[in-house]
Amino acid sequence: MKIIMGDNPFFGVNHRAGSKPLDDEATRFQVAASVLRSASRCGVHTLMLSTHPGYDRLLSTVSAELAGSDQPLDLALVVPYPHSLNKIVAEQGYAGLARMLGVTSAIKSVFEVLSALRAGRQASLVTAFKSLIGFELPLCAHVGIRVSHVCLHNVATDILLAVNRVDILRGFQRACEQQGVSPVFITQNPIALLTSGLSGPYVACFTFNPIGYMVNPGFERVTQFLLDFDDATVELWAMQVLASGVTGPDSLVNCAAFRKFDGILYATTNPDRVPGFVSTIEGHPERA
Repeated sequence: MKIIMGDNPFFGVNHRAGSKPLDDEATRFQVAASVLRSASRCGVHTLMLSTHPGYDRLLSTVSAELAGSDQPLDLALVVPYPHSLNKIVAEQGYAGLARMLGVTSAIKSVFEVLSALRAGRQASLVTAFKSLIGFELPLCAHVGIRVSHVCLHNVATDILLAVNRVDILRGFQRACEQQGVSPVFITQNPIALLTSGLSGPYVACFTFNPIGYMVNPGFERVTQFLLDFDDATVELWAMQVLASGVTGPDSLVNCAAFRKFDGILYATTNPDRVPGFVSTIEGHPERA
């Protein structure tokens, strides 16, 4: 089973306790680099990273720490990151957002997205998403980190599912394929996504943990759905697997549905915890 490191603790995000007071950026990013060095030594080489402002500086710190590793870090990049965009607008207004994105790029992306949504043509949707993805890729390339996956944030995925705009999800999927990256749909509504008619290949990433914390539309329903699910073209990734630290990996691997997952997200700020987690996960059978 693939293990993917998560970035939330590096930015003070905890879904149970809320945002935490942050150390200074240099300290947080060095902690992140230490965690990812420990993960690399355990054979874990993928990081899911949201496009927080300044995430390129985190990547620079991590890249320096991992220099000389046998296998480079792969990135599953989450776009867009609405919380950061909201914060910038609240503090600096829309002019501040335009400065961050670059006025030309911002205007171009907004125009393309609005035109695509109005026209509803698949080609326009693909072009709009390629613009969004293409804006982020150079920030990763200049520090030598490969983007292997691009993930659509759950706010966007779930809004589109709610209004039955699967065509827009297909546009994102095809844009990813044309950019040479694997599409990931992050969702808090896994049953809705996996029964939407969206064809693979893609990755569905959603909350799953043994106590049912934030598992929608309910632990029993999701568990039964997973046990019955059989589509080899769709990868399943579990996130929030430890329920923000309330439970442990031993409880997770004893869940009946655990072996249905192809990947699992793990987040920590303690590099010493990584080997034990990896050992527990890898000591159980692969996907059923």
